[in-house]
Amino acid sequence: MKTFMMFIATLAMGTLGIAGTVAYQNPAVAGNQNYPDALGLDFNVISPIMITDLGAFEGSTLLLQGTVTVSIYDRNDATHTALATKVFTGTNGTANGGDRFLTLTTPLFLSSGFQGSVVAFGYGADANDNQSLASGFNSVTNTGGGLISFVGSGRYASSAPPAYPTTVDSGPANIYGAGTFIFQASAVPEPATFLLFGSALVAFGAFKRKRRA
Repeated sequence: MKTFMMFIATLAMGTLGIAGTVAYQNPAVAGNQNYPDALGLDFNVISPIMITDLGAFEGSTLLLQGTVTVSIYDRNDATHTALATKVFTGTNGTANGGDRFLTLTTPLFLSSGFQGSVVAFGYGADANDNQSLASGFNSVTNTGGGLISFVGSGRYASSAPPAYPTTVDSGPANIYGAGTFIFQASAVPEPATFLLFGSALVAFGAFKRKRRA
């Protein structure tokens, strides 16, 4: 029984995967653009993930003068309904480099094939970064070992927030220092994992019956 439970624990550990990864990590330097409308960065999910925290760029000030709202959207959802949202102001949340993070009350699980965008608006009093402008800087993108990919484009809105940004920018994938998120491999087993669990249970049952015989 002990050996079997160790086997199950090993399977579970493999399913849980890596620790949290910052998708777009910005340096603690000053932004270069005051743009209050929505700015989005597009990403695709390759292997199931859960998003645990949303983040907002705050640069070198380590203090947001205004209010910045960050949300995750499904790019294929015509209703443009936010799947998760956090509101940043002042020093609420946890600072990490040039970003500030707030933990979601409930992690957001995204399946393979999901096409999303992390969208931030409210960079009026606070400056975001725009790489196409002078003094723009590069954020560090991280796929979490291939769990997600970056589409190579951003998006923006030219209407009052919180409108979903429908105008696609040419890129690069990290063209804006604005919204970001922390993610990790999904803790929900895939169907193949459930099948493996089931096979292990059947084998263990047969073993127990053989020992009784």
